[in-house]
Amino acid sequence: MVTEKISCEECEDLSCSITSVPTLDGLQDTVHKLRYAASDKETWSQTVLRTANAISMSEKTPELCAKFGQAYYNMMVRFDFVPGGRILRNSGKPKGNLLNCFVLGVEDNIESIALDWYGPGMIVSKYGGGIGFNVSSLRPEGEQLKTQGNNSFATGPVSFVDGLNHVLRLIRGGGDRRAAGLALLEVWHPEIFKFINSKHEDGKLENFNLSVGVNDAFIKAVRGGKDWELAFGSKKYKTIKATELWDYIVKHAWEVSEPGIINFEKMQRENNLWYCDTISSTNPCGELPLPVNSACCLGSINLSNMYDEKKNEVNWKKLRDTIALSVRFLDSVLDVSYYPITQIGLNVQAARRIGLGTMGLHHLMLKLGIKEYGSDEALEFIDEFYRRFRDISYLASSALALEKGSFDKFVAEKFLQGTFPSTLPRRVRTSIRENGMRNGTVLSIAPTGTIGLLAGTSQSLEPIFAPIYKRKYYEGREVKEVTEFDTLFKDFVVKGKDVSHFIGATEVSPKHHIEVQSTVQQYVDNSISKTINIEKDYPIGKLSYLLLDNIDDIKGTTIYRRGSRKSEILTPCEYKLPNEQLLKLLKK
Repeated sequence: MVTEKISCEECEDLSCSITSVPTLDGLQDTVHKLRYAASDKETWSQTVLRTANAISMSEKTPELCAKFGQAYYNMMVRFDFVPGGRILRNSGKPKGNLLNCFVLGVEDNIESIALDWYGPGMIVSKYGGGIGFNVSSLRPEGEQLKTQGNNSFATGPVSFVDGLNHVLRLIRGGGDRRAAGLALLEVWHPEIFKFINSKHEDGKLENFNLSVGVNDAFIKAVRGGKDWELAFGSKKYKTIKATELWDYIVKHAWEVSEPGIINFEKMQRENNLWYCDTISSTNPCGELPLPVNSACCLGSINLSNMYDEKKNEVNWKKLRDTIALSVRFLDSVLDVSYYPITQIGLNVQAARRIGLGTMGLHHLMLKLGIKEYGSDEALEFIDEFYRRFRDISYLASSALALEKGSFDKFVAEKFLQGTFPSTLPRRVRTSIRENGMRNGTVLSIAPTGTIGLLAGTSQSLEPIFAPIYKRKYYEGREVKEVTEFDTLFKDFVVKGKDVSHFIGATEVSPKHHIEVQSTVQQYVDNSISKTINIEKDYPIGKLSYLLLDNIDDIKGTTIYRRGSRKSEILTPCEYKLPNEQLLKLLKK
């Protein structure tokens, strides 16, 4: 059992028994209290203490529990690493589900819809899990139900997604978290047009994200202007031009920011466990491709804290130590979590997938003085950084396998034949061959929206939204607005540092957005949740070309066009002002 100790500010030893506790500002404190605290009185330090003690219980001896509990506490309390929300919220609680991300399956019959989909979906949602579903197995609307008589017809996958959406409205997870689902439909399905259009009206299917699963044949047909068949089983429904469907996807993404696009065949092709598992869908945000009845835990390293100010470079020693400890932490989560469905627990234990990611990339680059997000300078840095991040992470999982054993489904020869493991350098592959792998997958870039706010850093791979922005919020039934500064921009302004290289997400070209994503995807075995921000008047044709030109290099993406939603919480403000004016704004 770890008890909190507070002292030195500078210590970087993650196993040290003393560390400082940062003070949460107004927004950080609000996020902590609303989403993660076990009670109104629980402080950030107490939340971390509860979490560290719960996760360290997976260790074999009291001495190891104390050692790693202290190290976990030190790492999390100063925001070097922040685990996924379910871990912070539910650690140490009875029946505490610690996994954010699930995928369930469904077959084309009412029994499976009820027992494999709706029922388990409700149970997982009750415990705070977000769920992905591939609904391509369900026959299209109008198909005759032979066992029900001549006048009985299928209502199609969209109707059943809508039905589950109504059910999920009634369920709230921990921290008043609404249920979250993703419905995936593949491009060959006859109901694909109806599916794409089903969220065109604002407020429809509010508990679901929608994604379209594309494959190599479809992309080739689009590029070649070829025909495309919509079929279910052996029955062909309609032949269209592939470009007609592609244009419909892009048009709706431009208009309402949905559907997302998932490169489904690339996900299958680059599945580390290709020899024993088939990817069915992703979680709601798209960063975790998973088989049916599986789940994964998430956590992100705060790259802004990996900056060595004295040397103006990445603190690689601190990052290496943080990665090793984070991999151990997430692996331990799999052992101490409660699983609301037994079969999911068994599948998780057999594959031991974890999703270690990053946040604070843009803050780190701004500290380093990198001038433009997505520039050649930035891409060169990102390429080298994430290559090393991948190698260190895989070596950490391999070292953990030497200590605790490989995941049950690990077969060295087949694992190393996988598309992603085959890109690893020789020394990493040798370690895997000799020591094994503790985890079937290791890396995933989650959106980190809320934990990024909690840590006071830029989110995921994203550029900061804006150096200065207005945020809308509800106070009772009244909508209010407050002006906020990006935390790093504020720090630079207060210290009188040059802020000329700061830009916001809407100032980054869509090309640079997607180039950052494709660069990082090379080094991530799971997937990346990434938003491509475009301006209100960005041409649809230009967006279509951009996506088609880059789809081979990414596993999925989402578009957000400014003004595409009726209500936008954040609005960028003018920030290119003299320092004196910026300081006056801060005082207000």
